[in-house]
Amino acid sequence: MHHSQSLLRTGRVRKPPGQWWKLKQPDLAGNDSDSDDEAALLADSEYCEVEFAGAVSGADPRSYRLAMKSPDSDCWTEACNTEIFNLEANGTWELMELPPGKKVVNSGWVFKVKRLADGSIERYRARLVAKGYSQRPGFDFTEVFAPTFRPASLRLIIALAAKEGYKMRSVDISSAFTYGELEEEIYMRQPEGYHIGSPNMVFRLRKSLYGLKQAARQWNKKLRGVLVLE
Repeated sequence: MHHSQSLLRTGRVRKPPGQWWKLKQPDLAGNDSDSDDEAALLADSEYCEVEFAGAVSGADPRSYRLAMKSPDSDCWTEACNTEIFNLEANGTWELMELPPGKKVVNSGWVFKVKRLADGSIERYRARLVAKGYSQRPGFDFTEVFAPTFRPASLRLIIALAAKEGYKMRSVDISSAFTYGELEEEIYMRQPEGYHIGSPNMVFRLRKSLYGLKQAARQWNKKLRGVLVLE
């Protein structure tokens, strides 16, 4: 039995997938003169909807300058001040002039709005990080390996606790990587918005920062030393 061709095909006109990356940027002044083909391609693509949603979703600022220009600049300033205070209290660095012939590692800010389960804002967090991609192997770091906890080990501990009736407790160490002592001589550029002294003044890092190549390794050595001593 043969079916008619009209039953096998719909009236929908086939067309190739949209290529949003080839579109011109829209003219915000209202002078857009895109062709009909581009308009149809724009209508078919969901990319612009995603872009618009990202633009109005209140994303975290990607730089210190954007944070200071945002409506929440006071909150970000307070978060930056808190981060600097905590790092100085931890003895993270020593302010000094850059010795002749030494290179500096760049620094940067990472901003994040911490939210509760219902979406409300819990706090504003600013983290000062080192830009580890500017570190030089053999000078600013050597070993970088740090062991991680295997899932099988965790299951073994839980099984032993259940068998023996032990109580289990977990802890979270805030800013853990900043407790590791550095063994290398590393100089870091002062963070944007918090420069002190002459342009040649830098931080000689005494303790690790997030972003350094050896940050995880130094934290592991610190934690292992404390656990073994205890």
